[in-house]
Amino acid sequence: MESILASTEDHLVSNLAFKLPQNSASYVTDKQQATYFPQGGDVYSPLNGQRVIRFALSSSGYLDLSSLVFTMDFQNGPLGACTTLVDGGHCLFTRVRVLISGTEVENLEFHNVVAEMFHRLLPQEKQNNVSLMAFGGGPIAAGVKKQIIFRPSILGICNQPLWIPPFMGHQGCVIEMHLANPEIFMQSGEGQSQIYSLSNVRALCDVYTLDAALNNTYASHVLAGKPLVFALKSLVTTSFQLQPGTPSFDVNVARSISRVNSIFVTLHGQPGALVQDVNTFISGGDPEEIQGRVQIGSKQWPDGQPVTGLSAFWYRLVTGLGVFHSASHTLAITRAQYAASHFIWCTDTEKVPIATGSGYAVNKGELITVSMKNLAATHQRALVTIHHDIIMELRDTGCDVLV
Repeated sequence: MESILASTEDHLVSNLAFKLPQNSASYVTDKQQATYFPQGGDVYSPLNGQRVIRFALSSSGYLDLSSLVFTMDFQNGPLGACTTLVDGGHCLFTRVRVLISGTEVENLEFHNVVAEMFHRLLPQEKQNNVSLMAFGGGPIAAGVKKQIIFRPSILGICNQPLWIPPFMGHQGCVIEMHLANPEIFMQSGEGQSQIYSLSNVRALCDVYTLDAALNNTYASHVLAGKPLVFALKSLVTTSFQLQPGTPSFDVNVARSISRVNSIFVTLHGQPGALVQDVNTFISGGDPEEIQGRVQIGSKQWPDGQPVTGLSAFWYRLVTGLGVFHSASHTLAITRAQYAASHFIWCTDTEKVPIATGSGYAVNKGELITVSMKNLAATHQRALVTIHHDIIMELRDTGCDVLV
């Protein structure tokens, strides 16, 4: 051991580096939080037909979409109190699309359900942050407004660090958000409102200005026909209607996806006044007997026997999320919640999680098959959400998306 240690080089520890950091970023000459207004109407509601909120985020500077948030006034209807089934502002939008230079980069269907699934996988403190900026705090009285701040946290373009440059053509970056029907996220029943509208909707995003020399360098790079490359991790969700009363299912997902990083499965039952897909992820059946398996082509997860029992599904979830071995991160879900209304199954298909592009390749038309057995007869739908890689290239001719 001593001989091995003797062959290593000494480096000054950071505690003794009495000098300023080398990266001062003096090439960034300004930063501001820009405010964007939606294209179209001022009031959005399922009742008035204004269901799609569309923003065109264009600027002479560089957009930091990781800072993007939306603010709005939620107006309850006049006929009763409003109590939402979940606290986050994500419940308002069933679909979110991102287009850059006219090309669709992301299209998140079942957005509110999938966003709530990932919300429940956050530590409790982060869940509280989301709640405080949205519907946390109890019912909203009839006719009352409440300010909502919503971050599109499951968009891949908002979870990567690169800034979007200003030379994207006249269409820039467009984000569309489609409103949910009230019964999807609002409690129903006597004295409960089923009417809402959104007004004063704004998008806030940090915009950076670079000095002319560096900006011209990037512009020349693109004008020379070379791309600016972005690596994103996005989501695509498929809904399956299950045969009523059947304790097992096999569903096939056919998607044009190159690299699959992980697969999430949630199960949903009969909607009711307090139960909707957005707030109840059921397991059902004997918790020690439920089984599951994922297959892509001839490859199966897990190898050998299927996942069996609630504890095994929980193990797959925490290992797939990377929190099983963590000393500081965990999930704010109890076993009782996991068995009743928080059941989420995760299958990790990456070969090397810390490496880029190490997801399982699905580029020859292979089907993704999800199978479950020994379920209760109450299951009506299964949502299969695939976490996958996207390569986005910005060129002078527009945007290319490689999935």
